[in-house]
Amino acid sequence: MEKISDKIKDFLESNKLTIEKFSEGVQLDVAVIQKIINDTYKPSEEELSKINNFISSYKSSFSRRSIKALELVFKFGACLMAIVTLLLCIMGNVKPETLIALLSIGLVCSTITSLPKIDK
Repeated sequence: MEKISDKIKDFLESNKLTIEKFSEGVQLDVAVIQKIINDTYKPSEEELSKINNFISSYKSSFSRRSIKALELVFKFGACLMAIVTLLLCIMGNVKPETLIALLSIGLVCSTITSLPKIDK
């Protein structure tokens, strides 16, 4: 079983958080967090619960933000392909194969966001 001090150190390093930000999130004093990291203080069950809850909720909120950002990129791509296709149609000097390719890319971008999400 991983020690809580190692778990906090890994979490801070992997998420590029300061001890101050972490202590705000877990609602514990910075000095207490520092003592836990240095193995000079053994946290209570309540403090352990706060730390573990913060770490697990932080990871899930980060992955939700990542998914939302990707969805936004794909929706933007779909809109961009539709606008480009429309402009090329207005200009009138484009091959049908090009229009079909652009519309296909736009369709793929717009349908990716509606695919079912895979939860771990």
